Amino acid sequence: MLIVKRNKMKQLTAVILLMAFLIGCKSDESVLLRLRFKKGDEQTFIIHVKAKCSASTYLDSRIEANYIADSVINDSQYYLTSKINAVKTDIKGELMDQNVEVHYDSRKSLVDMGQAERDMDSKLDKLISSYYNITFNEKGEAEKPFTVFGKEVVQPFGPALVQLSFPVKRVKVGDSWTVKIKNPFTNPTTNLISSDVTFNYVVDNITKDNVIIDVQLDIDFNGDASKHMQGKGNYTIDRVTGRTLEGYISTPMNGCDEDILISIIKDTPQNFDY
Repeated sequence: MLIVKRNKMKQLTAVILLMAFLIGCKSDESVLLRLRFKKGDEQTFIIHVKAKCSASTYLDSRIEANYIADSVINDSQYYLTSKINAVKTDIKGELMDQNVEVHYDSRKSLVDMGQAERDMDSKLDKLISSYYNITFNEKGEAEKPFTVFGKEVVQPFGPALVQLSFPVKRVKVGDSWTVKIKNPFTNPTTNLISSDVTFNYVVDNITKDNVIIDVQLDIDFNGDASKHMQGKGNYTIDRVTGRTLEGYISTPMNGCDEDILISIIKDTPQNFDY
């Protein structure tokens, strides 16, 4: 009996030591986070916004888009063309004080669409058929908003959800920085209205290839305290290019059992219905 207890104690001690080892294994190096594109580089991604409050109230919106680097100035300013490849949206019920119902898939042929989908297709035709221009600096900040032929347009998606803004100095595990921006969730397909948003980023880990960053956010809907929202998530950033490989933000929403989930996936899965 004593031998059995000693063996169990040894096993428990081994587990504790292993956990302590794993916790202590995070990198202590620092890294300078910078966005990098070369002319001709292309990045494709999907932004997926999902929330389910009940069988009759839900939101599921996906935008597949891409960037192509048209030109690069001094390896610090990137002029990109962006194109929306596909949109799939299913929204029903009262969300954010708006009663809406939208069911649409841009990859369906007009023949297979019902009248409501055709109407939506007509509204989104310009969104999907346009080639947008946007300029990023090396810190990942969008210096110029989306434009078409030089004219500013409503953003087709929030670039801050895809590309993080980086601090000036090098960072190590535990370092943090704050970014304040406007309307990263607003686009013509989600019907979400957002005003001021504060992102707080904390470096969780640095590996040979990636930088793992935790994020917390506060959303202020035009100063209305009753609609204030908070969320948290995680991003995996390519250490060399500074581009997002994947990420997500989870935010509780009033009246819903499940959080609203915004996820970003780099590159296009074979199945748009991932």
